[in-house]
Amino acid sequence: RRVNVTTNGRTLANPGTAKRLAAAGLTDLLISLHGPSAAIHDDLTLTPGSFQQTTRGIVLAVRECGDGVDLGVNTTIARGNVDHLEETAALLHRLGIRKLNLQLLTPFGRAHRDIVPDPTAAAAAVRRLLDRWRERLAIQVINLPFCFLPGYEEFLASDVGKLSRRMLFVTREEVNLFEYLAGTRTRDEECARCLLLGGCDGKYLFDGPSHD
Repeated sequence: RRVNVTTNGRTLANPGTAKRLAAAGLTDLLISLHGPSAAIHDDLTLTPGSFQQTTRGIVLAVRECGDGVDLGVNTTIARGNVDHLEETAALLHRLGIRKLNLQLLTPFGRAHRDIVPDPTAAAAAVRRLLDRWRERLAIQVINLPFCFLPGYEEFLASDVGKLSRRMLFVTREEVNLFEYLAGTRTRDEECARCLLLGGCDGKYLFDGPSHD
């Protein structure tokens, strides 16, 4: 079976950690990096020094995991990094990463509506990245409705795997993330006329309070 770890990668900065995970049977490793610099990444994670640790973790994971582990990076698109996606892709390519997941911010965890990017601006930034990097990186775009990226449907993916996966968070809480997020989506009149409705999860609602 497949065993996936999605992580901020900071512990991977310790030499040998990625190698031990691979030896233990890890098949998929997805490291979260949310910007091309400490100023951007650390501001989003609210953790000073996390950019340095995560990028070091990526370097060691590339070196230690071997061909048996499907290694990639996840970047959550937020207001603070939407204008820096191409720079992030360039950094990852230099670090040896060849797989990038771009995930539009979802109403889960500490996410709140003040950091949600304008979806039209996010789509434009993703389009520019795809045009420049699609030949050098395997790119998947998650949680952005098809209507925002016409002509790029092959890169858009609904993470239906959440429906069947057993997901355990560091809080030790078990959550069916697919069901949870399904309750935060909506479809409008335009969605009802879309030919791709059956394969689209709709648009996310951020109805929580502002953090200003």
